[in-house]
Amino acid sequence: MLNQFVRRTASLLVALLFMLLPTTSSALNEECIDHMQKVEAYFLEREQYLAQDINRLQEQIQRQSFRSAVLKFGRGPYFVEFLLDVPDVNGEVSERSIVMKLAPLDIMPHSVHTFLELVSRNLYKDSTLTLAMDHLAYVDIAAKDGSKLGHVFRDAGDRDDFTPHTSFKEYTQDHPHLPWTVGFIGSRGSGAGPEFYISIADNSLLHGPALDESRARLPKKLDPCFATVVDGRDVVRDVYSLPKDGFTLIDPVRISSCRMLSEEEGMKYNDDLADL
Repeated sequence: MLNQFVRRTASLLVALLFMLLPTTSSALNEECIDHMQKVEAYFLEREQYLAQDINRLQEQIQRQSFRSAVLKFGRGPYFVEFLLDVPDVNGEVSERSIVMKLAPLDIMPHSVHTFLELVSRNLYKDSTLTLAMDHLAYVDIAAKDGSKLGHVFRDAGDRDDFTPHTSFKEYTQDHPHLPWTVGFIGSRGSGAGPEFYISIADNSLLHGPALDESRARLPKKLDPCFATVVDGRDVVRDVYSLPKDGFTLIDPVRISSCRMLSEEEGMKYNDDLADL
């Protein structure tokens, strides 16, 4: 947004200078063009300084997130389990699980720490899988009746003094949005989450670094990709096959609970990763 404002301001200045130009003076025209080039160079330089400041701030947040995660949750690897109330073809509901392995803390510290804070408080309880699209399954912080649960996350954040979403859209090409990865929804201003989605298809381009030369100097705003589904992929497939109105599940699938797995529990899935 700031980048667009800077460029719009520069364009307005250029337009104003042209309006003030006498059309008969070529020398003045050249002087004005030279001045415009200096104005553009100035704004580009300021943009570079802004990008550096943003990068330094983000790196500071990542360092603090890394320290906080290690102190509270250990060094990992981290595994989390979601229990879902999934109906079968006859409408009978059974509790089924999805297990995720989180990205290494050193490459996605802020997103991993944020997700661990949310899961450790069981804040996704009663949230729902609401969309099953061709390329992803979407978890909304809304109950089955459609009522929003954002206040649950905000109240927990106020009570425990933490932010229930990321402060910026952390991204690394070392953990792209490949099939069965998990990403925060990047629609919350400059941050992302707590809503998330499971990629069913390869979304590394759609939700990753698209070619955007106009924003080349400022940090890109990409969806954080912070986990991989390592068990329960059949559950996601079954959810995808449920009756839908377009891409919206007619009967959203409720999350009954979520929790971090112990180191012993996680090692079982860690050993099975080679079979995926």
